[in-house]
Amino acid sequence: MGCGQSTIQGEAVIAVMGMTGSGKSSFIQRVSKKQTAAVGHGLQSDTSAVSLHTVHRGNGRVHLVDTPGFDNSRLSDVEVLKLLAFWLSMAYSAGIRIGGIIYMQRITDLRMSGTSLRSLEAFKQLCGPDAFPGITFLTTGWDIPVISRDGHARAAAQQRQAELENTPRCVGDILAGGGAAMALLPGREAALALVDAIIRRRHNLVLRIQVEMTVGSAALGETGAGRTLREAHRRDMARAAELDA
Repeated sequence: MGCGQSTIQGEAVIAVMGMTGSGKSSFIQRVSKKQTAAVGHGLQSDTSAVSLHTVHRGNGRVHLVDTPGFDNSRLSDVEVLKLLAFWLSMAYSAGIRIGGIIYMQRITDLRMSGTSLRSLEAFKQLCGPDAFPGITFLTTGWDIPVISRDGHARAAAQQRQAELENTPRCVGDILAGGGAAMALLPGREAALALVDAIIRRRHNLVLRIQVEMTVGSAALGETGAGRTLREAHRRDMARAAELDA
């Protein structure tokens, strides 16, 4: 289903974003009960394009948008941003509005690495503060045995969740802007409950990059997300030069 099809207009559209390996495709499979979303279990990224997956909830349809993540083994971060920007621009031009955004992060990561922070910052710049009320920051990995069966490991994961929520550079600014943070518990019902909650507080989001590129006719590199990736690349090159010196 292409984003330009008018059949999507007026229906709930939820974008599922996050770094490669954060569990986006697995979440969509859990919601839809279909083996339509490619799930990566190795070193290769399985999502290298934007795809829609439709489920029926109540009397209507919900379209889950599976997106490629940054730190992708097949695509550079700039290529990922190009794919996201193209789809979002096409959706905006077609009159399709995002009802909610899920940003996924592994709770099993002991800390937010530089790559994770760069991905999250690019995501925030792509969305803009006006879209923060429609964002749900969702941590995954709570169902793995080391966390689900070990009280100490679970307590440590809960502490990491609190740290993420209380740190402005991580999720704190999204929460302060009206967004939500949740832990994805095991089972399909937990995933469906999250989707239903997003539908109930459904927004008609216009993301910053949609305004920048569609209304303002900005080039990708001139957008907030583009500048974030360019600055991160500049810092990486500077560090590499220091090592070679």
